[in-house]
Amino acid sequence: MYENQKRKRLFVLSDADGKARACILGAECLKAVYTALTTGVFMTGFLLQSGMGQVQIGTVTSLPLLAGILYLRFCWNDFASGR
Repeated sequence: MYENQKRKRLFVLSDADGKARACILGAECLKAVYTALTTGVFMTGFLLQSGMGQVQIGTVTSLPLLAGILYLRFCWNDFASGR
């Protein structure tokens, strides 16, 4: 019984910790949707239907990975400079 009550209070929005957990959960759900739409079969099929060739599809599908790498690089520069 105690464990069930503890789980119900996990995402209580009146608590600061609960708000943080809810934000993290929402961000992870959005990340999962973004990943599903920008990778794999969905993206490749969409680009093939658009009339793109293999090289163009490879270029387009590598852009999210490149953006993630550049984002980490810029975050690291901000962290290292103390901003």
